[in-house]
Amino acid sequence: MDAIDAMFDPQIQGVEIGASAPQAATYNQGKMKRLVAAGVATTVGAGLTSDINAVTSQAFKMQRLYVNAAAATALFIINNIRVSTFSLNVTNNGMCIDMFLRDAVGSDLSGYTAQQGVGLTVNATNPSGAGVLFNPSFIGWALVEG
Repeated sequence: MDAIDAMFDPQIQGVEIGASAPQAATYNQGKMKRLVAAGVATTVGAGLTSDINAVTSQAFKMQRLYVNAAAATALFIINNIRVSTFSLNVTNNGMCIDMFLRDAVGSDLSGYTAQQGVGLTVNATNPSGAGVLFNPSFIGWALVEG
């Protein structure tokens, strides 16, 4: 368990990915803040599937994924969301883009905690007839100093 997970209800704790065990003394240092992690803006070609990455600069526990309007208009399919190699989709089926629109309700995630330098990856398919710029973004929790 890491410093971020220690601040959540035990029922929603995840697995710490990408770091050695933290010092117990660090659990109460700093404040929890909602921060963002943005994926690299990537053009996904017509009919193609791509991995879009966001590499964290500090420990980050995702809560929600948002997609841009162009991906929504193109009806992208989100095949998977991963923290390092750990999948958040427990099936082999793709998820509809509607789950990740700004007005979606009830689509919060309780993913794994990505330590500094760990990638959050969205694997998406563009079923439209043209390339579409896709830049998924995550909102989540980070422990910050002060």
